[in-house]
Amino acid sequence: MSENNSVVLPSDTEREMLRDSTRGFLEKHWPVDQAIELAAHADNVATIWRLLAGQGFGALGSDPCEGGLREILIVLEELGRAACPAPMMGAALANLALTAVATGPSPVPAHGRRWEAGTRPGVA
Repeated sequence: MSENNSVVLPSDTEREMLRDSTRGFLEKHWPVDQAIELAAHADNVATIWRLLAGQGFGALGSDPCEGGLREILIVLEELGRAACPAPMMGAALANLALTAVATGPSPVPAHGRRWEAGTRPGVA
């Protein structure tokens, strides 16, 4: 009996919803016309990061079913659009690295890497 280890990725519709909700969230909490003034104070950056993390953005990359590189890039694009210096890149890279360590080595060489959840060398 074989086990299905493939990951169901977010759909294009879900990605569009992520883009729209991120944009709306930032319009409310980090208006682009106030971005320079807001970014000048570390407390403001810490506050927006806490708010973003509270919405789950800080966990992107930690679970392939919840979003991977595409979803991270959508959020980073919207942060850039709003000129918001939240530390999303560092969090996302840490999540991706920790997930890679937790799931073990890929059964396919780096030049042909396969990204399927639960795959292990020698397991069918």
